[in-house]
Amino acid sequence: MIPDEAEALRIHRKYGSIPVIVEHCRAVERVARVITSELARRGVVVNENVIQAGALLHDIGRTRIQTVKHGYEGAEILRREGVDERVAEVVKRHVGAGITREEARKLGLPEGDYMPRTLEQKVVCFADKMIDSNKARPFAEEVKRFVRKGHDVKKLEALKEDLRVVLGRDPEEVIFEKISSLASRILAGASQAGFRAFPFLSVLVHYLAETQREGSVVTIHLSLLQKPIEGLSGINSAAGQLVKWALIRGVYCGSSNW
Repeated sequence: MIPDEAEALRIHRKYGSIPVIVEHCRAVERVARVITSELARRGVVVNENVIQAGALLHDIGRTRIQTVKHGYEGAEILRREGVDERVAEVVKRHVGAGITREEARKLGLPEGDYMPRTLEQKVVCFADKMIDSNKARPFAEEVKRFVRKGHDVKKLEALKEDLRVVLGRDPEEVIFEKISSLASRILAGASQAGFRAFPFLSVLVHYLAETQREGSVVTIHLSLLQKPIEGLSGINSAAGQLVKWALIRGVYCGSSNW
């Protein structure tokens, strides 16, 4: 059985996943979906259902343990639930940039290979590395985190390179291009809805237009928008609430429009 979104969320509820885990998994699924769409556009065949289920359930093992073993524990949970082995293997192999047999022995994991091997496994593993909580982050930030923790950066870079070869372009660029497009539509819509009087919207719309004209990739972070969003909270109009919702939900990997 390959769980759809409703079934994946049911499994999360059954095992007591806290909201932050569920939101993280949903954000990873949306980023994985962006990569999957680009693969499909290029004629690369992958199992989209396995990717969706694997992404939505990749951290289910954190309901049992918060160490590198959570991938293994998550896979075991899914096997008990009768979930397709391909999904269980995605979950097992998503930790870090993968764990070799030798590393698994040193870490005290059950004997086995924990490296992402299939394209489905690599998509979910990389998507997870691009999400901090429920927000997308630059790949360079994950590299820094790997360095701080003493992890193997070469494996992380190899994971990205594997996807770049298949995609024909940088997977990070694919992800942030989507975010840029979402942000541009949201802010343009806000401006048309009559919010030109709000300086932060005018400035951001202008910034998006200028950077896109120059061919740059735009990333809007929560730290930049938090204060302006709070400023919108007093607006009672339906349009005002819609803009506030769109900025929070659309840009931060929380929108089904991904």
